[in-house]
Amino acid sequence: MPSPTSETTTTKSTVEVSSLPRNVCVSSNPFVQTKIDHLRDRKVKSVGVRTTTAELSRILAVEATKDANPTEKVALIVVLRSGLAMCDAFLSQFSPDADVAVYHIGMFRERASLQPVEYYNKLPNTNTDIKRVYIVDPLVATGGTSEAVIEILRDWGVEHITFVAILASKSGIERAAAVWPEGTNFVVGAIDEGIDEKGIATVKIDDALGTSKFITRKQLSHVDQSAASTAMAAQSHYARELEEGKTRMHQEVEGSSSVGTALRDRKGSIIENGSVFEDGSRYPSNVIVLRATPLLRSWMTTIRDSQTDGPTFHKAVEQVSRMLLYEALNLVPSELLPVTTPTGATYTGARPTQGVCGVSILRAGASLEQALRDCWNGSLNFGKVLIQRDEETALPTHIYSKFPNDISERMILLLEPMLATGGSACKAISIIKEQGVPESSIIFVNIIASVHGLGVVAKQFPDITVVTAAVDDDLDEKKRIMPGLGDFGDRFYGT
Repeated sequence: MPSPTSETTTTKSTVEVSSLPRNVCVSSNPFVQTKIDHLRDRKVKSVGVRTTTAELSRILAVEATKDANPTEKVALIVVLRSGLAMCDAFLSQFSPDADVAVYHIGMFRERASLQPVEYYNKLPNTNTDIKRVYIVDPLVATGGTSEAVIEILRDWGVEHITFVAILASKSGIERAAAVWPEGTNFVVGAIDEGIDEKGIATVKIDDALGTSKFITRKQLSHVDQSAASTAMAAQSHYARELEEGKTRMHQEVEGSSSVGTALRDRKGSIIENGSVFEDGSRYPSNVIVLRATPLLRSWMTTIRDSQTDGPTFHKAVEQVSRMLLYEALNLVPSELLPVTTPTGATYTGARPTQGVCGVSILRAGASLEQALRDCWNGSLNFGKVLIQRDEETALPTHIYSKFPNDISERMILLLEPMLATGGSACKAISIIKEQGVPESSIIFVNIIASVHGLGVVAKQFPDITVVTAAVDDDLDEKKRIMPGLGDFGDRFYGT
């Protein structure tokens, strides 16, 4: 609860529930109103915002799914990036046996017109078995993004949509509710009366679900001009880049093949399908491979097994992620810190001297974020990079990125479960370096790497550190890691 002196605005507005569209339900749960009041407090720190957002998401999820058929396959649509704040908590309300696929749609509002622009969409081309979907997006301001996402899903062939938001403006929710009233219901925590000329709710959650959630530099309701320009430029020049990229890919592969060959020639005897080398020192000096303990190999077996179900896969990924992150976080600079124990004796411990920024390569990289939060006890914030890899050329294209203001002062943990060709990783590292981050401050954390990918990254960026759990020998003709584990994102998100 915020203190009486906190800068808090009550959620109770002049909006009458009876004046809202019939397909809009505003939660009457008193805990929801109290927690939204807490989010509005400017003094609430990031950890408090995350915790409160998760609590609200769980409550709203119960209300949104009360009439759901537990045997029906459904989908959760996460509107990037703020919808990520609600995703895990919302999913936790489904039973372990529920068949829930998770898809991501990226939208930003163009600053001048406030119109939505789509920059990312991972829906399959055809929908044959999903009739009911849930959309999570914390804020509905103008309603333009909500309208666009609903239209996308209706065209995709769903029959019913439940849209879940923590806060909405009256005009925004009315606009969204009118798009497909017979097929869409809304479950909302609170509704504010209006929006200002910038498309922001006049009684709003100040930065809480954008800046405070991810501790980045811009407000949720705005995408900075450079990000917007990057997204639109990437789309308009995509075809030309692919054509030019075929030549670059050929040159890159030829130029790095000697590195991959050298790695193969230098490796020791192989344990289980070539995934782990016995002698870690045989890798380049900037590559750390976790020791193949029985526990690690057990969890990796679970991850690789095609018969592993979704919840078990998630648990195995979490366990391996923690092992990786403990190893990676040991590389963050620290200093000695003497403390007095309850016995009166002095213990010389340590504390970090530098903050950490976790940068996820979307969408799969986000799967390691919670483990990083759980493992690190120092200053922590997050950035995002969205890079699409063309299926024909395997070349990366930068679509979107967002970083904290102080990223150049932090150790960077670049999070990406799979390192195949190395193209996306190299692209992400280059983008991070453009923010003023020294190469030596970047630690690339991944679960499985290919020998080829390690060679490409180690050659192009010799001063970064790579921490991986396993190394596989081969890439197939589609540039997939072999034996690998399949498409990580599809398995993690059930798509």
